Amino acid sequence: MKQYWTPLARLLGMVDSHSVSTESGATRKTMGTLSLDASLWPDLFISLQKYANEVWCPRALKHAEVNPNEILLVSEIRLQARTKVMNQQLHDWFNETDLPHLIQWMVNGPFNSDEIFSKVNFEQFKNLVIVPFVEKNKQNQISPYLVPEDTLLQDEHFLIEDVCHWTPKQSPAAVSEAQFAIDISIEDSCGSRHLQSRCSQVIFGTEKTVIFPNGNEIDLKDQTILDWNNAPALFVNVHSKHVSGMHVLVTLNAVGFLVQDLHSTNGTYLNNQRLFADPVQLPQDQSTLALGGPFSDMSEHSAKVYLRAVRDGMFSSQSVKTPLRTPSTIQSVQFQFVISKESGAGFISLERCPFLIGRDAECQWVVPAENPMVSRRHLKVLAMDINNERIQIQDISRYGLTFLDDQQTGPDPVWMGVGQTLTLGQTPDYTGFRFNLNLQKS
Repeated sequence: MKQYWTPLARLLGMVDSHSVSTESGATRKTMGTLSLDASLWPDLFISLQKYANEVWCPRALKHAEVNPNEILLVSEIRLQARTKVMNQQLHDWFNETDLPHLIQWMVNGPFNSDEIFSKVNFEQFKNLVIVPFVEKNKQNQISPYLVPEDTLLQDEHFLIEDVCHWTPKQSPAAVSEAQFAIDISIEDSCGSRHLQSRCSQVIFGTEKTVIFPNGNEIDLKDQTILDWNNAPALFVNVHSKHVSGMHVLVTLNAVGFLVQDLHSTNGTYLNNQRLFADPVQLPQDQSTLALGGPFSDMSEHSAKVYLRAVRDGMFSSQSVKTPLRTPSTIQSVQFQFVISKESGAGFISLERCPFLIGRDAECQWVVPAENPMVSRRHLKVLAMDINNERIQIQDISRYGLTFLDDQQTGPDPVWMGVGQTLTLGQTPDYTGFRFNLNLQKS
């Protein structure tokens, strides 16, 4: 019941704050590809940067006089808007994507400077809380004298609070080993993406649940840390229909990158040559891998991964404000479901198969609850045929209430072409949820 109560409570305004933990694996389902750009939230960007420079850095300098061997470790940040306009900006930002990417945007954006990284540790930064906006009046004003002096920051846009503690700095040997990071650029079906890993091991693959030989079941989520060969490894999600759950392992060592295909179904390619289970050593200079097929075969739509060893935390100022996702420069073709006006209007992109549609929260497309005759798991998209502009669908509902151009489909797989209309949950008393298929070229 909890998974339905929380969204309903938020809708009715019964939840005091938005708080999500990356350890819970909670993510938001969104419609279409999102672009996370600092220029959309300039006031938030500046306020966070100002807080880091004017609160954390002075606090660290004062503490260094007492214990220079400790560094400030941030585990949580709480944000509250001071005005209605900033409250709208804050919630637009928070609703843009899932929690790991919001935290990554903060660390690689407003907090990204040598000065901040030398005084603040973000390894345990996993929690983010959005405190509801409260319009100021004489009754709810809070005296600044009740706030500790070192956490008081006069910012006209946002109230920022943190949960921190002091932790020992890394030993000189450990710092020397970790002074380089892996700079990663990805081009896949969702466009371009740029991130940095401070883990020396990175596993590229697709988000899913995998069962290891020892019986452990792990949910692979983007930007999560896995225990791999008794060392931390960052899992990075790649959007491509031919990428396996755990596709390829990249390890940064003293001479460059050690690349090992993890028995993927469709292979990892270097210079159009497929790699196998034996690790291959690559130089530190930029190396390019193709996941799911060679570059030369354009029909495979393989994902491209660019690797480069850089000094830890070093991004160009231009990269700081680059979206985590930007539209692909290559023309792509993508199916879209276009919702009719009777069902609420809008569209959702079909990115991969299988693709489930229904009222269950685990479906890739969750149909609004006001369609009671749509089953919890109603329809499955089995395959996409771009050349013939069609998709293969199968009714998996309890009562078989699926109609293609007003003809009931039955339980067997059928093909749906571009322009055709599909209706789910139609009865004499209910009009059903109606949408058609479109082919989007970009």
